[in-house]
Amino acid sequence: MANDTSGETFDRYLTIFLAIISVAFPIIIVIFLYVNRKRIGNDELFDQKYGVLYKDLETRKLASTIAFMPFYTFKRLWFALLVFFLNEHKYIMMIANVYCQIADMIYVGWSFPYFERRENLLNLINETALVDMLYLFFYFVNPATEEK
Repeated sequence: MANDTSGETFDRYLTIFLAIISVAFPIIIVIFLYVNRKRIGNDELFDQKYGVLYKDLETRKLASTIAFMPFYTFKRLWFALLVFFLNEHKYIMMIANVYCQIADMIYVGWSFPYFERRENLLNLINETALVDMLYLFFYFVNPATEEK
C-alpha cells in the first residue's frame, strides 16, 4: 500500500465505492418503494417516472412488488461475488448457485410476482432449467482435483 501508484490507489477506492453502491442500491430501492407504496399503480406520473422499478409486476401485492427488484439485484451480485471469490473452488461455487436458483424458484412460486401467470411459469421453467444444467455440470467437476 505504501508503494502504490496513483492508479492503484484510485482503483482501490473505486472498487470500495462500487461495492458499497452495489450493496446499498437494493436497499435504497426497497426504502423508496415502501415510502411511495400508495402511489404505485395509482399515480400515472409516478408510474411513468419510476415504473421501471416494478414493470410487469403485480402491484396489488405490495410485498412482492417491493421485494422483487432487490431480490434479483442481490441474486446478480451474489453470482458476481461467487465468480470473483470462488473462482478456484468450482464445486462450492456451483453448490452456492444451486441454492440461489432454488431460493429464486421458491420466491417466484410463493409470491407469483408478475401480472401474467405465463410470465411466472416461464420464470419457474427458466430457473428449473438452470438448476438442471448446474446439476449436469457436477459431472464435469471433480472436487478432489481442485487446487488447494
